[in-house]
Amino acid sequence: RDERNHPWLASRGYACLRVDMRGSGDSEGLMPDMYHPDELGDARHVIDWIAAQPWCSGKVGMFGTSWGGTASLQANIDAPGPLKAIIAVCATHDRYEDDIHHMGGSVLTDTVEWGATLPAILAAPPTQNVGPDWQDMWQRRLEEARGSYCRHGSVIHQSERLSRPVLAIGGWSDRYSNSVMSLVSARPDLVWGVVGPWGHHYPDQGYPGPAVGFQQLALEWWDAWLKPDRPR
Repeated sequence: RDERNHPWLASRGYACLRVDMRGSGDSEGLMPDMYHPDELGDARHVIDWIAAQPWCSGKVGMFGTSWGGTASLQANIDAPGPLKAIIAVCATHDRYEDDIHHMGGSVLTDTVEWGATLPAILAAPPTQNVGPDWQDMWQRRLEEARGSYCRHGSVIHQSERLSRPVLAIGGWSDRYSNSVMSLVSARPDLVWGVVGPWGHHYPDQGYPGPAVGFQQLALEWWDAWLKPDRPR
């Protein structure tokens, strides 16, 4: 879209800049979330930088669609002096009530599409225009894509600190089915896994089945690890 709009505006005397947000494209750093405070701070910094350039009149406009339009609206709150006008296309004014992700707080199907699209966009490498360190920048972005919010409580990122035996049970129709294999792979010395043809249930209630007797399985597990006469 910028490839359509920017040349047309440039031919009429407007310098147009596309800015890659922190942690995306050719920009350094990491993107912790949409509309993060860092994002708004970066936008204000960029506006002030543009206004100070010799090729700028000191007056800046900002426009975009969807995220870009919403970011333009947000930049207009207590707008920096050089920002004189914005254009917001297909943007949201209320992230709870009317957003592509939520309506009245309810999750919309667009969230599924966006959840697949955004990671693919952010996983793209920066161009070599950033210099010889572009690959290191990309590697850091990939390694730290999961921020502290999601890493907290995600034991797979600290599996070396697991210190007691784990019996991990899952179902092929359960949303957590991957965790069983992942845990066994990370700590085969400490984790045993059972996965069967059921969903988000104890395996004795497994559907469509066949089910597995959970109580007997649990009893054998506790006997193996809790009884004083059993080896640890």
